[in-house]
Amino acid sequence: MPPLAYKQGRQMIGLEVDLAQALGQELHRPVQLVELKWTEQIEALQAHKTDVIMSGMSLTGLRSARIAFSEPYLRIGQMALARRSDVGRFFTRGTLVLFAGRVGVEKGTTGDLLVQQEFRRAQRKVYAAPRAALPDLLAGRLDLLIHDAPVIWWLAAEQEAQGLAAINILLSSEYLAWGLRLEDEQLQRSINRILEDWKRSAQLQRMIKRWIPYALEI
Repeated sequence: MPPLAYKQGRQMIGLEVDLAQALGQELHRPVQLVELKWTEQIEALQAHKTDVIMSGMSLTGLRSARIAFSEPYLRIGQMALARRSDVGRFFTRGTLVLFAGRVGVEKGTTGDLLVQQEFRRAQRKVYAAPRAALPDLLAGRLDLLIHDAPVIWWLAAEQEAQGLAAINILLSSEYLAWGLRLEDEQLQRSINRILEDWKRSAQLQRMIKRWIPYALEI
């Protein structure tokens, strides 16, 4: 999903793609991009079908029980997309989590977990991808879409003419990191050293700002 990883024609582009190519150069290893459904990411890693998850995955305790993570490279949060005419109804985090309407999520994501845990009055609607929720949101069959802030900002810019807008209230504070197998400790150490060098030289921030000018620094 833009701006992290998406297809333009037959080519995969985005922040995670740029980071993967740069990481491969540093590790002196060829990079093969494997396109998977979100719900298949961890299983594919554990089955050795992939070596690193680089798909905008946030670091959570539940995921850390199954896989290892690199040091975080980006701070984000969950945010809501709504019809522009409804944005004024939501002016605090509380007005969002107490909302009793229809709230869309991508199944298995951090936003999905947040809605299940905190949006107790909402009717949760599950979608295969955030873009799949847009027809319902535009037609009034859905009231809010909850997802990672970079995705919400991207969709709001893309759908501005159609009347959608981001509600610029962070519902959480999270860190994105890359997923690795628990046993791949040497690879984890190597990646963390590279990330430390990139942060020190500001190379990481330059790559991030190319795709997410508003990104929060760690």
